[in-house]
Amino acid sequence: MIAGMKNAFQKIEQRQKQLARSAFCAWLNQVGLDQDALRFAPSMTYFVLGFRDILALAKRERSVSESVSDLDELDLAINTHCEEDREHWKWFLSDIEKLGYLNTTPEKFLFRIWSDEEQMPRRMIYHITHLIQSETDSRLILVMIECLEAAFAVFIESLKPQLVKRGFYEKLTYFGQKHDLGEQSHAMGSWIEDQAAGEKGSKSHVPHPASHEAHGDTVVARLASSPSSPELESQAARLVDSIFNHFEMLFEHWRRVALSSGGAGLPPEAIQKDRR
Repeated sequence: MIAGMKNAFQKIEQRQKQLARSAFCAWLNQVGLDQDALRFAPSMTYFVLGFRDILALAKRERSVSESVSDLDELDLAINTHCEEDREHWKWFLSDIEKLGYLNTTPEKFLFRIWSDEEQMPRRMIYHITHLIQSETDSRLILVMIECLEAAFAVFIESLKPQLVKRGFYEKLTYFGQKHDLGEQSHAMGSWIEDQAAGEKGSKSHVPHPASHEAHGDTVVARLASSPSSPELESQAARLVDSIFNHFEMLFEHWRRVALSSGGAGLPPEAIQKDRR
């Protein structure tokens, strides 16, 4: 036995920081107010809709290992998390409709999603689907979910300043405040947020809703310190690298879509009116 799964979660934190330094995040940080900062959003469609299926596959229908004393708790935490996120695709469709990206024929919209140029988001979903279906250990399923959450946190934190400057943060659902706050308040908690809360701990510190201070002894925090094995740690590390490698490719794809689409000018009229 070794100290636990902490190494896997530390690796997630390292890869999250690396992802935050991607060219896509740099572009989000510097895009001008005279440009549409969300012009890559239609390219997210397959990923967002496919993510719903990933959550369905990740749900645990029965105990799959008797070697972990709190397996039932892990399964419950995974299922609760999947339920919390399973309707978010509707928020995405609502946002891209509000932004005017659905002002085209269904044929053209579907053709774009299934075009050769949009293979990367599809391959991403296929890859994660394969990883989820190939694992039976709930501990590894939870590690993969933590990877997905950590990567999305990078995306939303990089996008948030642009939405705030434009007055869209409170008006958009998937891209805006509602989703952001929802991710912060997951019942499962987050090891990364727990660590951040501990490092920032002070009397004046207001805990992140998903932090150890807000939720106490989270399931993820307990998993990080639970007994493990070198084999399990090695497999967890491979999964972390595999998922983040694909997110780096996905982010680069979205950056290229944004640059190739031009994006000069203000967002669609619908959201401009809502802003007044």
